[in-house]
Order: sequence, then C-alpha cells, then structure tokens
Amino acid sequence: MLPASLKSIFSRFFGFQHLTPEEIEHRTLALTIIVLITLLDFTYNLAFYLFDGTFTWWTTATYFVASTVNLIRFKSKGNFRSFRNFQIVLTIALPLLAQITHGGFSNGSGVVLAAFLAPLGTMMFASLRTARITFFAYLAALAFAGVWEYFARPAPNNLPRELHLLFFEFNFSFTAAVAYFLMEGFLRNKATLLAMVQAEHEKADSLLLDILPAETAQELKENGSVQAKSYQVATVMFTDFVGFSAFARTLTAEALVEQIDFYFRAFDDIVNKH
Repeated sequence: MLPASLKSIFSRFFGFQHLTPEEIEHRTLALTIIVLITLLDFTYNLAFYLFDGTFTWWTTATYFVASTVNLIRFKSKGNFRSFRNFQIVLTIALPLLAQITHGGFSNGSGVVLAAFLAPLGTMMFASLRTARITFFAYLAALAFAGVWEYFARPAPNNLPRELHLLFFEFNFSFTAAVAYFLMEGFLRNKATLLAMVQAEHEKADSLLLDILPAETAQELKENGSVQAKSYQVATVMFTDFVGFSAFARTLTAEALVEQIDFYFRAFDDIVNKH
C-alpha cells in the first residue's frame, strides 16, 4: 500500500484528488514508477558526465527531457490516458535506441527495466488490449535491435569500469523497486476485490436471514434450492394494527420501516418465548 502522504501529494499536485480512492491509488502508483525512472535517467546522464564525457549521452537525456515534459503536460492538461500512452512509447523506444547508439547492448542497460515495464506496468495502468499491444511492440523492437546489431556489428563504446559497476547497481535496484511496486499494487487490488466480494456475501447472508429461518437460509446457500417440508399441524397468525394506516401517513419512509421492524421483532420475541 502506498503511503497516504504520497497519494495526497501526487493527487493534489496533479489535480486528481476528486477521483475515487482506487483511481487515486492507481494513478499514484503509475506516477511513482515514472518519477523513479526519470530520476534514474537523470543519474545515468550525471554518471556519463562525471566518468566519461565523450560517451553518447543524448538518447538518455532525450528520455529524461521527454518524461519531464510529459509530467508537466499531464499536470496542465490532466489527460491521464494521453500521458500514459506517451510514456509507453518512451518505454519501448528510447532504451532500445540508446543501445543502438551506444554500439550495442551493454551491461546494466535500461533494456531490462523496459522489459519489466512493457508487459507488467502497462497491464497495471491500461486495458488488457493496450497491454498486449505494448508487449508485442516491445518484443518487435527488441528483435529489431538484435537483428541490427548482428548485421551492423557496431564498434562498442567501452564504458569505464566505474560506469559498468554503477549501472549494474542502478539497473537491479530500480528494476527491483519497479517490480515491487507493481506486485504490491496488484496484490492490494486483489485484496480489495476479495474484501468487496466477502462484504457482499455477508450482506446477502444477512438479507436471507432477515427473510427466511436460519435453517432454510443455510439450505438455500448450500444447495441453491429448498426442499419443501410437510407439517402435521401449523399455526398461522395474522396481525392488525388499529389506526396504523393513519399513523403511517405521518411518518417518513425510514421511520415507517423502523416501526414495522420494531413490531415484528416484538412478535418474534413473543413467539420464541411461548
């Protein structure tokens, strides 16, 4: 479960505090992951600058700028669907483009992070159809990059040992964080749905017990039907309330139901005692 303070900050800053708690949780989780990845990309570029100023850094810088602009655009326009779809395109295209411009796949790259986000992240934040399209688009882009590297045989850009180690740490830390947030969101949604089903089940049981005897209600729940019972002797009691019609006209609907419930509970108590 995401902290309430984080949900409050994101919902107020991006202007979706009026939505349902489920939708606020949904959007906050998406924004948290995107902000984390944007910060990761910033550290990538900072590392390029500090350890290897000649390295091709413009693709990761493009990802950082594009993600930042997308966040600003979402704040001003409030169109979550457009924001989400644009971020999906960035997730598929730019990590793979970075590998091509960097001379091929390298250790600690962002491709592994994109491999998590393409199928899992999209499934959490979009429809199943969109998630399926995104997943196959990612596979196609990955295959294209692999075929390109096989035939082009680009000269690799040898990263300094410090960058390899740093990117290795970044890659696994942020991939683990994204996987955790996604699974936590999934499990929380599952728990919420199960709680809702259980609550509705209890309401249905309570309604049955209000209408039917406990034995009959239990039989109906277990078998889906009730076997007719035969009694040698049965007593039917009719009741009438003198002046109740005129009295009922002075009551609200809620008060009338309460009065009827009060009287019939009293009759039930008398029957149970005698």
